[in-house]
Amino acid sequence: MRRALLPATDHGWTRRRCRGSPAADTRYEPPEGARCLNPAVEARPQSRPRSGTRRGAGFRSLADAWADTTTAHGRLMVTILGGLAEFERELIRARTGEGLKRARERGVRSGPKHKLTPHQQREALARREAGESCAEIGRSYNVSHSTISRLRAPPERT
Repeated sequence: MRRALLPATDHGWTRRRCRGSPAADTRYEPPEGARCLNPAVEARPQSRPRSGTRRGAGFRSLADAWADTTTAHGRLMVTILGGLAEFERELIRARTGEGLKRARERGVRSGPKHKLTPHQQREALARREAGESCAEIGRSYNVSHSTISRLRAPPERT
């Protein structure tokens, strides 16, 4: 692999050529021993497996002592916070569902507004039935030909 050093202002990052598409042929890598600037995301594997982890990997926050999954206390805190987050998400989902149900009962229609008025839709359908192309009709109403091709005649009332 060929390495080329970047200017000194790049703080030691190296540019490496990668095999593959020309669009993604360069990758930048930090210098050896570089650390993440955000201590909350720095995680490092432990030397021996501890209880609760399969391969000995754990999360240890340098800023918050409670967020250390290598200890029983840290795993408890992370589990409790995860459970609370899941509970809150379910509450949000339930409230959203109830609100949508009430809106439907009131007759509120969700989704994007129609591009064409009902009158324009009837006109466009009549023109399409007469043999005019969807592209021509779409241009006259300033909509896509796909919008015209999706139009359907309203169901007949009995």
